[in-house]
Amino acid sequence: MGKIIAIAIAILVILGSGVGVMKFMHLGPFKEKVVTKAKIQQKKLEEHKIYLDVPVIKVPVIIDGKSTHVLQFIFAINVKNLNDQALVMPFMPRIQDLFFSELYTYLPYYFTRKKVLDLRIIKGRLQRVVNKLGLGDIIQEILVTTVVDNPG
Repeated sequence: MGKIIAIAIAILVILGSGVGVMKFMHLGPFKEKVVTKAKIQQKKLEEHKIYLDVPVIKVPVIIDGKSTHVLQFIFAINVKNLNDQALVMPFMPRIQDLFFSELYTYLPYYFTRKKVLDLRIIKGRLQRVVNKLGLGDIIQEILVTTVVDNPG
């Protein structure tokens, strides 16, 4: 019985020292991952969000033939990388026109039902407009940075 306990303790000491050596030498599961400068730069580029500013859009809200509000929107479009930025820039006038058209037709309907503007609904509608344009996979998010409400 004493020999079995001595052998078990010896095996545990050998295994423990083996794990200690592997940890000290960075071998096996304790091996450090090699990170190159290129991987670090790529990760920084992925983390950095690129926003494109859409020019100011002023939308009159006309209900029953009267201008009740004039809303001024400032949007920012989030793209994945610099290549996508180059792809989106030629479409910027078209995007601005589609945003204006969507808001001009939707806001009177919205303000007849509700009094306070919900930006989540606006973002969702504008994202659908971008998807219809075919840029849904390039444009990740539409940010409503500023909304100013001027009485009609």
